[in-house]
Amino acid sequence: MKSALVICISLLSISLTVQADYVEVVRNANIYEEANSSSQKVKKALRGETYILVLTDQKNGYFNIAIPNSNRTGWVYRTLVRRYPGLPDGYEHIAIEEEVKVHIIDVGAGLGTVIELPENKWVIYDAGHYRGGSDTRYHQFETILPENAEIELMVLSHTDGDHIGAAGEILRKHKVRKLLWTGYEKSMISSSEPTASFTRITEALSEIDYNIDNINLNQRDSTITPGIQLKYGEVTLTFLCGFGEPESTWDLNSNGERLNSVSIVMKLEYEGKSILFCGDAVGRHIGDPDNSIIATEAYMVQNAKDWLDSDIIIAPHHGADNGSSTEFISLVSPESVIFSSGSYHNHPTRSAAERYLRSVDINNIYRTDRGDDEEKPDKPYYEWRHGQIDGCTDGYGDDDIQITLHPSSSYTITYLNPNPPCN
Repeated sequence: MKSALVICISLLSISLTVQADYVEVVRNANIYEEANSSSQKVKKALRGETYILVLTDQKNGYFNIAIPNSNRTGWVYRTLVRRYPGLPDGYEHIAIEEEVKVHIIDVGAGLGTVIELPENKWVIYDAGHYRGGSDTRYHQFETILPENAEIELMVLSHTDGDHIGAAGEILRKHKVRKLLWTGYEKSMISSSEPTASFTRITEALSEIDYNIDNINLNQRDSTITPGIQLKYGEVTLTFLCGFGEPESTWDLNSNGERLNSVSIVMKLEYEGKSILFCGDAVGRHIGDPDNSIIATEAYMVQNAKDWLDSDIIIAPHHGADNGSSTEFISLVSPESVIFSSGSYHNHPTRSAAERYLRSVDINNIYRTDRGDDEEKPDKPYYEWRHGQIDGCTDGYGDDDIQITLHPSSSYTITYLNPNPPCN
């Protein structure tokens, strides 16, 4: 008999008190939302102004500073300011409520996200990589994660390589306090050998020299009980489902559907705003009528309805037609949609996008394969044409997306780079 999984974690404070160094602006400068000049500008800093440092270390040559009277932080380039020890005259301390930043990395046809919590804490949901070769694309995570950063939690929604490709290297190069994954792999249901990505994880777990809470649902014969929560200060992670193996009553047609259907679905909430992370949750068979709903999405509609409503959804299965059923979308009721997709598999599909467009403004739909052209015969489950450039094969790494949840109960979604010409 499968056991219900219970996860506990202590509460942490989210307020940050800064009592260290400050910078003085020596040349008029832009303050950016992220540590790069392609990100959104927060404000103009004028010569002679002073700002308190939030982080003592630089990132990409930028200082992280507190923006007065806004409860926000920003980044200014080091050559435009001069750093001084202590605090400027008249300051004793400044309390800053930090933002939550979710980096959706453009790993191509896969999903990799890094969640930056207050007080320099880190969570990873999926660690995918671009399809091809032995390159796990860890370097894409390395550009976001500080060196030797400890990971509070790494969630791997399921074991497909496009969701776990860099996980082994993350386990080796960072201390991961808690790993939550399904452990359900294709060699368990076919004559195939375990994938290279799966093997890298198991080898890393056997070799690392630190303690880790390794929650493998398959090994524990467990199913996540909807509503289990982890709390990090004011940030709440709620788990809606996750399975060590598919439910026997589900109508699944292939091993691919079986592997996807066990996906761990997680909701993040902060200051009244929320994001739903869906992995490759299954909700339909390809080509089913719009009102069809099966497997993972049907389970959540029946058992996790109270937690589905979310402001932002990272769409199931990269926008495939076998996810994002009409009833599921209606209960999530998102304002914004993100398709983590690439130049492979015809994702996001026209049919899935159209189901969201019944209630979501087209300008609030984002994709990590801008311009990609994979048009096939005229069937509804082929790639969504919005923004396509004829003959474009979108690469990886150029369409990173950042979600920022602000303390003011608002959020922004931005592409971190201009959309370059396609190859």
